[in-house]
Amino acid sequence: MVVKMDKIRVFLADNHEIFRVGLRAVLRDMPDIEVTGDSDLGSGLLDRIKRDDPDFVLLDVDPGRSNYFDNLDLIKAEFPGVKVIAMSGDERQIPVRDVLSRNLEGYIRKGCSGEFLRTTIKMILLGGSVWQPDMLYC
Repeated sequence: MVVKMDKIRVFLADNHEIFRVGLRAVLRDMPDIEVTGDSDLGSGLLDRIKRDDPDFVLLDVDPGRSNYFDNLDLIKAEFPGVKVIAMSGDERQIPVRDVLSRNLEGYIRKGCSGEFLRTTIKMILLGGSVWQPDMLYC
C-alpha cells in the first residue's frame, strides 16, 4: 500500500524578484515541497498569503532597517498557524530576544544550500526550530 503525503506548501516573500525566482527554481526540484506563490514585501503581501494558504512563509528580513520584523509581526498576527522562516542576506547579528519573542520558527542565511533549507523546513514541520547561531547575539 502506497501512502501519498501532502506537499508542504511554501510562500516566498522577498523584495528581490531575482531571489524569489531563484528560490522557486531550487524548491521546484524538491518533490515534497510546493511553492504556492510569491510577493514582494509591499502592501499586498497579507492578501497574497491569505489567498495562497501556505504552511510556511520564507520571509526576507533586513536587520539594517529599524522595522525589520514588521512584516513578521503582521503575518504572525493574521495567520498564527503559518510557520515563518526569516531569511537574511545581511551579515549583521540580531538580538536573540527579537526572534524568540515573536515565535519565529527559523532564522537562516539567504546563502544557505537548498538542502539546508529543505532540512530546515522538515525540522520545523516536526516541531523543531532552526537558528544559525552566528546570526544572533544575547
